[in-house]
Amino acid sequence: MKAMTSMILAGMGLLASLGALPALAAQAPPRGKENIPLRPFKLPLDWKHFYSYEEMVATLKKLERAFPDLCDTAVIGKSFQGRDLWMIQIGNRKTGPLDRKPAMYVDGNIHGNEIQGTEICLYLAWSLCNRYGSDRYITGLLDTRTFYIVPSINVDARVDFFKNAQTPHSQRWNYRPKDNDLDGLVDEDAPQDLDGDGHLLGMRKRDPFGRLKTGSDPRLMVPAEFGEKGEFTIIGQEGVDQDGDGRVGEDGPGGVDLNRNFPAGWKPEYQQGGAGSYPLSEPEIRAVAMFLYNHKNIAAVQSFHNNGNLILNPPGPVSDKMLPGRDYEVLKAIARRGEKLLPGYKNIDTALELYPVNGGTLDWAYYVCGAMAFTNEIWNLPREFQANMGTERGTQEEQLKFLDTLTHGQGFIGWKPFRHPIFGDVELGGYDQFATRIPPIEYLEDICQRNTQFVLFHAESMPLLKIHEVRVTPAGADVWRIEADVANNGYMDTMPEATRQTGAYKPVIAELTAPKGVTVIQGAERGQFSPVVDQARETRPGLRRRNEARVDLGSINGLSRTTVQWLVVAPGGAAPKVTIRARGQKAGEDMREVELKR
Repeated sequence: MKAMTSMILAGMGLLASLGALPALAAQAPPRGKENIPLRPFKLPLDWKHFYSYEEMVATLKKLERAFPDLCDTAVIGKSFQGRDLWMIQIGNRKTGPLDRKPAMYVDGNIHGNEIQGTEICLYLAWSLCNRYGSDRYITGLLDTRTFYIVPSINVDARVDFFKNAQTPHSQRWNYRPKDNDLDGLVDEDAPQDLDGDGHLLGMRKRDPFGRLKTGSDPRLMVPAEFGEKGEFTIIGQEGVDQDGDGRVGEDGPGGVDLNRNFPAGWKPEYQQGGAGSYPLSEPEIRAVAMFLYNHKNIAAVQSFHNNGNLILNPPGPVSDKMLPGRDYEVLKAIARRGEKLLPGYKNIDTALELYPVNGGTLDWAYYVCGAMAFTNEIWNLPREFQANMGTERGTQEEQLKFLDTLTHGQGFIGWKPFRHPIFGDVELGGYDQFATRIPPIEYLEDICQRNTQFVLFHAESMPLLKIHEVRVTPAGADVWRIEADVANNGYMDTMPEATRQTGAYKPVIAELTAPKGVTVIQGAERGQFSPVVDQARETRPGLRRRNEARVDLGSINGLSRTTVQWLVVAPGGAAPKVTIRARGQKAGEDMREVELKR
């Protein structure tokens, strides 16, 4: 077993270095003008702006109209406020039904203020459609795999993020009304853009007894030293006391953290803030969870969040300290490739190296739905400073100056005086909502392209069944022995070890179909095949006969194969044809036809 594991891991390392699976390498490259690398895209799109919800939907529809043979859109559910959750599925139906191919599920924007995941999803769909037929690699992927892409899950918050003034950190949750201050009212005292400049800023007031002072950059506030006189007190976010309780902005929009609402490791609110009243309480998550669960062909899942420049893998809950060994090695090997495709990104275990996430997408996808899953945390100002400046992350002042360079001074709204109806003379200022957590727009296309490459490699790594050599030999009068090598050309196992242990998913099946008059008398994997046919099945009345034509192969490890054998009787000297099929829920299917002749 150790030798086999070493061989497989060595194969994985080779795959990671080559970046192409045998199945794709075998694809014939397109010929003629279609193979010109710089051929203009059939559907050009703009990557110099962020897409509103309405633009997102319109873009999905454009792709559907422009590439009807490759993609179509569907609504998989509704948001709390009744908006549609859109999905686009992409694949080549001419090479087989999409739901019988190994599938990759990709989503973004599950948190309302983490918007750039939507753009990555759109860019992925756009690249797949436009490059099919002219890009050998993508053509091979879409001929053998299926992509399900949900660009935005938290659609209500996305609409509000583009419509109204926000901070970089709002609104993370969905928009389920909540009484935050327990006064019997809901969402009645939210922060407000008081001066109407389109920004939701912080408020500070000059205060000789304040504990804050300006730093070397006067825009930033730092604690006064012990015994040192302060200059300012931070009041909070821009707003007034709308409900007359003496507090400002304490009851803003309520909601549930959608990435804490899946029924996998879920914990109640007092243990996991934002979890909701019960698992799947939110319609958005019911839709996503059921889509993943019902599409048994999904073998890989990718979610996009911000921020951190991180590639996260399960487990989310601290109680699950380690994944089964094979699964963990596969995830880590894929993530190491991601670190090369995404310079400055680091792969870490969510629970052990970041923080506990109970009821998250990763654990639902992996433990329940049997998909190898990652979350990418997109963009991080300190890490970008480190990567670009070649030094440590820098001080807060250095990071702000770096942001000034990236945004042409528009990332921080300088402090300005304002006459507040309660606090009198105050100053308003702070980070723009499209700064710190969200990249400058000039960086967007590069971020989309690099993350798309990681998704493609992740998809390429999915299990993929292939029947290789088939051998037919005589085994007696009118008796034939048929041997077929069934291989998993993918990097991942045909079934993750975790779901193998729970028995949640069906095994790989090899089946021989013969015409009338041909009898299958025995079928099994090599090593389990008996040369003597059990005649008792024929003679003992009432004994249920096993289906010898159908052989359960269990799970086939990544980049490995097994051999299945059948004994068949074809009387009368005929040379009939038989069909061999191998199929797996997450590994696709393959077929070979052979003739029984001497």
